[in-house]
Amino acid sequence: MELTPRAYQLAIYNSIKENGNTLVVLPTGLGKTLIALMLIRDKIKEGRCLFLTPTKPLAKQHEASVRQVLGIEKVALVTGEITPKKRKEMYDTDVIVSTPQTIKNDLDKGVLKPDFSLIIFDECHRAIGEYAYTHIAEKVDKALFVGLTASPGGQEYSRMLGPRDCEAGVHLRVRFELRQRGGICRRERDHHACGGCCWVCCSRWS
Repeated sequence: MELTPRAYQLAIYNSIKENGNTLVVLPTGLGKTLIALMLIRDKIKEGRCLFLTPTKPLAKQHEASVRQVLGIEKVALVTGEITPKKRKEMYDTDVIVSTPQTIKNDLDKGVLKPDFSLIIFDECHRAIGEYAYTHIAEKVDKALFVGLTASPGGQEYSRMLGPRDCEAGVHLRVRFELRQRGGICRRERDHHACGGCCWVCCSRWS
């Protein structure tokens, strides 16, 4: 993988930089990871970055991408198989790649401080109910949250994705509102010619 984005990847990346917390929905194979790597390259200047993914094989894959594509040496691949004492030592690094349950447990126990500049939630459609992603999001206040998924799920999201309503080269922006914890969370949906889109969350993760 080379860090050479296509037009739609660059458009999503720029939208995230401009608007903040974002849910990126792209079909499998269209380069969600590259967008994440571009963001890590930028945000690492402000503090530690956390790349969360549901499975150990994916975590190993993302850790290799961070090292090889970005050339970052201080990258920690953290799983529950490593002792808490060793994990605490490993957290003194620039980028942490991990499965979510381990991070949730270490945040709860104070083994890990929630001082991240960026958190990538890979396969973020899992972030419902008691899944560890939701607990991690509640523990961290100041990080940029970026969710990646090919299948956002839920009737509301499915309806919004609906038929592909953009022609080649046309970039549509649709505004809508969702209620979030008693308040209003205004979001913007960007439709891209590649068949993907992104939601820009103007408030905290929901």
